[in-house]
Formats: sequence, C-alpha cells, structure tokens
Amino acid sequence: MIKLKYILIIIGLFSNFSHLFSQSKSVSQKPTHFMSKPYTPTIRSNGNLYVSGQIGLSKETNTLVTGGVVSELQQIFKNLETLLKENNSELDKIVAVTIYLTDMQDYAAVNEEYVKHFSKRLPTRTCIAVSALPLNAKIEITVIAE
Repeated sequence: MIKLKYILIIIGLFSNFSHLFSQSKSVSQKPTHFMSKPYTPTIRSNGNLYVSGQIGLSKETNTLVTGGVVSELQQIFKNLETLLKENNSELDKIVAVTIYLTDMQDYAAVNEEYVKHFSKRLPTRTCIAVSALPLNAKIEITVIAE
C-alpha cells in the first residue's frame, strides 16, 4: 500500500510538471534558405524564440550577397528582421547573439555595423572563430529573442 502511495505521488508530480516538456513549438516550418535538409528556422519554447543560424543569403536570388562581411551582416539583419516579425518579435527583443566568423580580422568591421541594428540595448554576445561556413559565408549569426 505504501509503494502505491509513492507511485501515485510521483505520477502526480510528473503530471504537474508535464507542461515544462510540452512548451516547445516550431513556429516557422517553411525553409527560408538554401537548407532544405532537416532545418527549422525558428522555434518558440518557454516564451523565447530561438532562431537558427543565418548567413547573408538574399531571399530574392537565393545566393550569398557579395561585398564582404559587412554586406553579409547587413543581409543577415534583414533576414533576422523578417523572421522575428513573422514571430511577433523584433531586433530589440533579442537577448543573446552568437556570431561565427571565418576571419577574426573582420571583428572590428562587424562590431561597427552590428551596433547600428540595436536601438534600446545590446544583447549578450559570443563571437567564435570557425574554419568555414555554408556557401563560403564569412559570418553566421544565431539569436535568442523574446
């Protein structure tokens, strides 16, 4: 009888916390980039919007923009604005950014352009040097937004 009581308590605890495991929701299933492989552009989970890595891919031409890292970064922010807007968010609701750069010599130029896209506050940020990115992009960014 005591064992049954403990089993019922455990089942009750799991049922009370089951909402923690069911809050993830894919909110943008249509591929917006060249990646038609298993790829979800955005997922909302527990109130946060997680945006998959974005490169400077033009939606019009489906190719990487030319002009170097700053041009790619400008296109990335256009892509981010679109994805955020589709999900009832905006750039100033970004709370965390991860930047991947293939050349750390571009770090200063990226910083100069990056700050232009935030009017209220800068989100937390991590910058990582990588050896290569899809389509030979110079920069890729992933974000978490509210």
